[in-house]
Amino acid sequence: MAYVKPDNSAHWYTGDGEPRHTRENGKSTTLKDARVEGLFPSVTSILNIMSKPALESWKIEQGILSALRLEQGEDETTDKFAKRIVADMKVATSVAATFGTKVHNALEHYNIDRTEPKEDDEVYPWFVEYKPWFDKNITKVHQAETVLVNQQHGYAGTVDLVADHLLWGKCVIDFKTQGVKYKPRFYDTWIYQLAAYKQCIEGDTSCVSLIIDSKAPSKPVEKVWGTDEVKDGWEIFKLSNQLYQKTKNYTPPLKEVF
Repeated sequence: MAYVKPDNSAHWYTGDGEPRHTRENGKSTTLKDARVEGLFPSVTSILNIMSKPALESWKIEQGILSALRLEQGEDETTDKFAKRIVADMKVATSVAATFGTKVHNALEHYNIDRTEPKEDDEVYPWFVEYKPWFDKNITKVHQAETVLVNQQHGYAGTVDLVADHLLWGKCVIDFKTQGVKYKPRFYDTWIYQLAAYKQCIEGDTSCVSLIIDSKAPSKPVEKVWGTDEVKDGWEIFKLSNQLYQKTKNYTPPLKEVF
């Protein structure tokens, strides 16, 4: 029986924060490449070592919907039909990811230099809702879509926004596009990611998640994570990082921080 291969793609960075997601031949960077170049895994790659029940449930739902929508060809083997279902399922996940990327890009440009998308842009209605939130709450931008590297623990990642917030002071802010059904859902895994970014930033920093409803343009919903949540998030991320390094049998070149 032929099996559907899992997606093993991952993001990698140099110690200087340069992305190395792909090689010169265009193929994805592998763990073997990382060992040769001494690359740092992304925060997301490390957290993928953990189970994400909500995400897995959504993927299963998409797979079931694809199976119900498609019909097996008369001469099509079960293996080939299963792979076609998975391919169809990935269309839904790809569409969601693409939309999220477009929203992130529009917000990124405004965060950096106040460039606004054109009115005929697909994500313009979502930007119209984001702009008043930004103008009211953000008093200074420190970093936007910037790679952060933690030399002590051996990881890196691209942060959406580090800025001074009118209420919360200096914050590391992560944008999440979500199809809100009844009310926004904030997941514990989000603070693991934010806590990891926080450790790469000097000074006291709050952690904020900002939800953008992908179903319909609406006012962004923010959550500032509590001190205990941030502390626990960092401890869990550190354990995940240790598990990642142990299971991959790879520890990036680390530097002591005094």
